[in-house]
Amino acid sequence: MLDDEAQVVVGVLPAWFRFPNAHTLLSYHTALTQPDLFKPKVFSAQELDVLMGNFNYGVIGRLKPGITAQAALTELNGLGVQLAQLSGQKVALRAVVTPLQETVVGKSRLGLLVLLGAIGTVLLIILRERGQSPARAGRGAERRLSDPHGAGGESRAVAPPGPD
Repeated sequence: MLDDEAQVVVGVLPAWFRFPNAHTLLSYHTALTQPDLFKPKVFSAQELDVLMGNFNYGVIGRLKPGITAQAALTELNGLGVQLAQLSGQKVALRAVVTPLQETVVGKSRLGLLVLLGAIGTVLLIILRERGQSPARAGRGAERRLSDPHGAGGESRAVAPPGPD
């Protein structure tokens, strides 16, 4: 029950999920907090009469498999034309479709890729200094167990201390 109305639960988000910061998603300032639930908004006829002049909405949606961002944009712009006609106002409504990852990461993407490349380079240098190729690095522990003193060294059995 939510607001004294029965609701259908269609999914539960994992505990680690955090809704993206509103400043990141929306082009205008707002004081949104982390939502406790997501619920589709269906406007009543009265709400539409009152809200028809306010066309500044931010929406997050998931595209059905096989639907492109361009197809979604075309449909949203078609809905914008219909809304403008219904309002009786001379307005040109346009939608913007942006992948959520691009919206959240934004201009930081290049910096994150450079950081990833730098970390990979440092790891390769460390492996090279240790005389290991990346392909052989995973077998290093295996080699140390079988030959603890390096190539040609004396091999010894190692056992935990205890009664003989």
